[in-house]
Amino acid sequence: MRSATKESKGGEAGPGSGVYKEFDDGRSFDSAAVQHITQNWVDKHMQDRQMDFTKTVEAKVFCGTWNVNGKTIKTEEDDLADWLCPANNSTYTTEKGEPVAESTSFVGFQEMVDLTVVNVAVDSKSQQRGHFWEETIADVLARNGHYTQVMSKHLVGLLMCVFVKDSLLGSVKDVRATAAGVGVMGVMGNKGGVSCRLTLHDSSICVVCSHLAAHRENVAGRNADFQNIKEKSVFAPLLENVASTQEPEQGHDTARKLNYSTGLMPTDELSIMQHDLVFWLGDLNYRIDESLSMEEVFAKVEEKDWAYLREYDQLNIERFGMNVFEGFMEGELNFAPTYKYQPGTSEYDQRPEKKVRCPAWCDRVLWRSKTALDSIDQLSYDRSEHLIPSDHKPVMSLFSCRIRKIMKDKEKEVFGELMRELDKCENDSIPRVEIDLTTTDFGTLHFQEPKSVKITIKNTGSSIAHWRFVPKLEEKWPCKRWMSFEPGLGMLLPGEEMQVSLTAQVDAHTADALNSSRETLDDIVVLRIENGKDFFIVVKGSFARSCFGMSLAQLVCATEPVRSIPLPSSMTSAAASSGAGGEGTAQVGHMSIPKELWRLVDALWQGGMREKDLFSSNADPSEVSCLRECLDTGAQFPSCSAHSVVEALVSFIASLPQPLLPPELYPSLADVEPQNLRAWSRNFLEQLPPINYNVFVYLLSFERELLALREFNRLSAVKLASINIACMTVDNAAAGRNNSSSEGDEIRKASTGAASSSEAGAEGKAALHAVMLHFLTSSSL
Repeated sequence: MRSATKESKGGEAGPGSGVYKEFDDGRSFDSAAVQHITQNWVDKHMQDRQMDFTKTVEAKVFCGTWNVNGKTIKTEEDDLADWLCPANNSTYTTEKGEPVAESTSFVGFQEMVDLTVVNVAVDSKSQQRGHFWEETIADVLARNGHYTQVMSKHLVGLLMCVFVKDSLLGSVKDVRATAAGVGVMGVMGNKGGVSCRLTLHDSSICVVCSHLAAHRENVAGRNADFQNIKEKSVFAPLLENVASTQEPEQGHDTARKLNYSTGLMPTDELSIMQHDLVFWLGDLNYRIDESLSMEEVFAKVEEKDWAYLREYDQLNIERFGMNVFEGFMEGELNFAPTYKYQPGTSEYDQRPEKKVRCPAWCDRVLWRSKTALDSIDQLSYDRSEHLIPSDHKPVMSLFSCRIRKIMKDKEKEVFGELMRELDKCENDSIPRVEIDLTTTDFGTLHFQEPKSVKITIKNTGSSIAHWRFVPKLEEKWPCKRWMSFEPGLGMLLPGEEMQVSLTAQVDAHTADALNSSRETLDDIVVLRIENGKDFFIVVKGSFARSCFGMSLAQLVCATEPVRSIPLPSSMTSAAASSGAGGEGTAQVGHMSIPKELWRLVDALWQGGMREKDLFSSNADPSEVSCLRECLDTGAQFPSCSAHSVVEALVSFIASLPQPLLPPELYPSLADVEPQNLRAWSRNFLEQLPPINYNVFVYLLSFERELLALREFNRLSAVKLASINIACMTVDNAAAGRNNSSSEGDEIRKASTGAASSSEAGAEGKAALHAVMLHFLTSSSL
């Protein structure tokens, strides 16, 4: 037997360290990897048996939402108690006959500040206005006992506050918050959601306060906003959680700090839907369907015929159609629509000089529970009648929730049983595993379009098989960045089998590497069976060359459609195909700008410049993909929306391997003082490389034409400047270079991290924003 012993790395083999051995017959054994994989198996079985050591306790939860329309209140005149303390006026009592008292209060606001362009871009007033509401809420809740604010989070006009009764503070832990903007271009904070999460006893609770897209006809926009908030909202782990899980193990008879419902550790990221209990509140902006006329709606409101109006409520229609809020529940709407009122009154706004809005239940509270164990009973669902500063009425709901509480002695007993079962199964025999695929061809891969294949792993032996993907000799990652697998490790009992998904996707970084002959679409993936033999899986594919991810120097040299130009076979041919001058150098006889850029701009020029909400509305992903294919093949553009062309244009610029505006040219704040701005801007243009200059000036000229039609397309110079900064500067390119494509590889995730932008870079971008505004608004370039 030949063996080599060394300390394994935690990032490769999981927590801890151990001995790695290789044998002459090709077998290998890594004790740290086996420990990590075994722990995953134990965690799963503890989850399966959690009912054996979990009981439930009751907790009252209050949820309130109010779109304040940029208004504040006079505390001596506008008492929030009618809204925040509904239990004082209800008939609900506990089993002992005592009045219901909420133990946790989630209070959300929308339009805390006016959603002006300045407030959305700078977010300067939100913190001050947030402090006002937090103090006001605390004063009101103090009338019902001692409460502590454990978290607040704001995003422009959104504010989420979490208050917990002092008697429960010792049972609250792991409090985190996040925010997701889904407004202008899908990222700005004029629309979006703020989310807070905590663990109460042993149940995870998440509450989302959101403000979705407006206008009666824009149902699809609201549905898309909900999906975007749900997908973008990620709770990063707290540093204190990371420190606590690095403490030494307490012993073989003690389970680790796992959330048995979600299967996640305190060090893991969390999404909204991974929580036991989720409450979603806010100005969701769903209206009464357009099939019911405004006159009919006002008539039914006057008659208080809520049952009739509920049948035409857009949110109910979309929920029943499984288009949005799938799995969520809502109480019956037995109160008047909460929008739109004449501010300062309780009358619906029907002033002739104002645009009359149809009454609607814009303001809602919904909930979902993960399992039957996490039940939620709604005790009340109503609106406040006495707060009138806004054009919305506040809405509140009171819930009784069953909260998980782990019995530590029972947990220890179940854990001991599992350990004894595991010890009985483990032995010294060699694992025997079969896989059904050792060679796979993904075929032709198109830019940003993933393809997947399935591999079946089966344990044909009589002992436990621990498997994982490992890096090849002298390499850092188990696979190249254009490929990923899910899951990246696992454990199989005798006779068990499971499928692993291998996915290939070419992003901008990989496309650039392919175009410069620094990458090929082939790899060998090593599947390691601990204490067994390795499997070598050969993976290959071909790339349908795309203009997305190509450099400007390559694009201006490509007079034919890029799909017809073969990929370079060597570094020499790559350099020749991109021009001897390299990036940013104009060559004699080459185009001034990429033809693909001209085609996209021309498509907008011909019929899209007057399109309403240009650069703001969501594009159709299938249309964007089709436009990308037409650019690559030279085919004519199909009939599609201007919004899809805009999305293709922005992503084309953002996919450049090097940013259009070189970071070394970014100004300082002193450079853009009013007395320096004009001269510095002129000098900035002169320092741009020739190709970059041509493209930048071409885009600016087109955007100035768009601004001339702002009365139709609703564009503003501030919005265009922000979009230009987002897609033309260095952060976008850096994000592309740092994005890991092997999301399913748990071993890789343990050791990766992304560096944040430097303060100097942030200052440069802020100053560049002023320069961009100057270019867009000055009399000439």
